Amino acid sequence: MNVTVERVENEATLKITAPAAEVNTGYKKAVQKIADQANIPGFRKGKAPRAIIEMHYGKEAVKQEAFEIVANKAYSEALDQEKLIPVSDPKVEESTFEEGKDMELTIKVTLKPEPELGEYKGLHVEKKEV
Repeated sequence: MNVTVERVENEATLKITAPAAEVNTGYKKAVQKIADQANIPGFRKGKAPRAIIEMHYGKEAVKQEAFEIVANKAYSEALDQEKLIPVSDPKVEESTFEEGKDMELTIKVTLKPEPELGEYKGLHVEKKEV
């Protein structure tokens, strides 16, 4: 996974690229997740083949579920790798997501501010008598 970060004050733009192998794994997990929840006549729960699931729920449902799985994993790994602490929910600006191809994702997030301390040593305060 390749991550580049562009920071402007407390805003960060993460550009994440995930390999096609992770995308394919995401599709497999998405199909299994939908199959585990689906009640398709003629099949036990979790045993329906992918073609039947896509016929009942549509290819877009499988693609959306796979995108969520892969994007969430990539986002959390990118935050850990770059040691970033977000304070807002991520906003997906651009994404390229297709089965068998690399995923490219651009996410914008607000980060925890880093305070800058001024000169505090050598300050004197007069003590008031009670």
